[in-house]
Amino acid sequence: MRSWRDASIQTKMLVIILPMIVGPMLILAAVGFVSSYREAAKTSHRYLAQRENDLRTLAENAGIATYFNNRAYGLTEEAEVPRRELEASLKRFADRSNSAELIYRVVRYVDQQGQEAAKVVDGTIRGERGQVGELPFFGTAKTLGPGRTYLSPIGPTMVYAMPVYQASSAGREPIFQGVVVLDFVYPVREFQRTTWVILGTFLVITALSLSVALYLTIVQVRRLTDPIRRLARAANLIAAGQRSVKVAIDSGDEIGRLASSFDEMATSLEVNEAALQRKVAETQTLYEIGQEISAHVSLEPTLNRSVERARELLQAEVSLLALRQGDTDTFAMQAVSGPGAADLTGVRFRPGEGIGGRVVPTGAPVTVGDYLAEYPDSPFRDVVAGTGHRAYVAVPLKARGAVLGVLYVISSTPNKFAEGDRQLLSALADQAAVAIENAALRAGAAACGRAGGEGRGSHARAPGGEPAVGRGVAPQVRVPPTCRTSCGRRSTPSSASAGW
Repeated sequence: MRSWRDASIQTKMLVIILPMIVGPMLILAAVGFVSSYREAAKTSHRYLAQRENDLRTLAENAGIATYFNNRAYGLTEEAEVPRRELEASLKRFADRSNSAELIYRVVRYVDQQGQEAAKVVDGTIRGERGQVGELPFFGTAKTLGPGRTYLSPIGPTMVYAMPVYQASSAGREPIFQGVVVLDFVYPVREFQRTTWVILGTFLVITALSLSVALYLTIVQVRRLTDPIRRLARAANLIAAGQRSVKVAIDSGDEIGRLASSFDEMATSLEVNEAALQRKVAETQTLYEIGQEISAHVSLEPTLNRSVERARELLQAEVSLLALRQGDTDTFAMQAVSGPGAADLTGVRFRPGEGIGGRVVPTGAPVTVGDYLAEYPDSPFRDVVAGTGHRAYVAVPLKARGAVLGVLYVISSTPNKFAEGDRQLLSALADQAAVAIENAALRAGAAACGRAGGEGRGSHARAPGGEPAVGRGVAPQVRVPPTCRTSCGRRSTPSSASAGW
């Protein structure tokens, strides 16, 4: 029972279907053979029935009674005339019956003593007439009643004999007048050959029919089960870790729909796994970038490293970073990366101007598929057209709720960036904003320290004796009160003079 459960679907279908095909075909073949055999047997019976009809016709010949009566009264010479007429009649019968093929070898009349009275052999009247009283057919025929016949066993040559009786009168028994005998050819080999031909024909037809039926059944079963095997094989490949598996089944039935759903599932798994792997890689990359950016103490290396890693991370051609200039609403490009990006160093913009001008007021990222098509009235259109840049992603650099800068990635390929790229750049911008603020605070603290050397090593205190934190001075750095204002001004690098 377990072996049946473990068998393949193809095997189960063949085990179920084949008996349903083979059984009826064998039954039909057997029925057809039996019917044909019976028809052949009927042919044999009809052949023998025709011989019996001929025998009965000859037994009614009037010359037999005339010959018998003349002999019974001792009229030998008078009996010779009807005997010769009987011979002529038997010869005409033989000639007519053997006209197409030889059927009757010997046609004769034997009198009541067993003496051949008239004899025709192979269509010729023979004068050599012998005594046949000791032969089996005569002894048996003598014992038969009127209308009964004797037939020898089946063989190539057979004997049909029928006794002839004089019609009985009132109170008298019929008088035995002799026997009419037909020695005829029985085509037993032909009948046997016909039977074997029928048997062989049915065997061949049955074998061919079964072979064709089996072949078509196996082919169709394989055709039906092959998609299932392919689905199972694809499922095993997916379970082994191979996601790019497709099952190409071009059909609209249930299996075709199942294969289509399977392909969609495999594609979804591949996409989800790729997305997951990308997320893992992005998270790892962001972590490494954050560690790398945070390792820089001074501001300028931090800015440069941020734009370089942003360009690498999103596989962009150019990356830019703009910072707010002091306490103004003006932003200037402080760091650039990529071919031809140096020309953009120092470019300025204000809120409402260009892509960065859209990011600053809202504090929300902006994605542009094709800058020239989406911003036909931009004041920077000529600059952008000269660089060949088309796709942009710009995200804000925020610190303590305020926008301190904008980070860009740019590509010359329209619609290069998707939502995932925007989210990834936003995460990088958050890390860069923290690193930039820390670097700026360190730079401001260092400048203040140089201006008021007497304050080094002591803690700056706010009114009331608390440490000063969040006033443009890095924590745990003592800044003299006279330097706090200048520290606040130096916490953000100055801008270049070029305008955007």
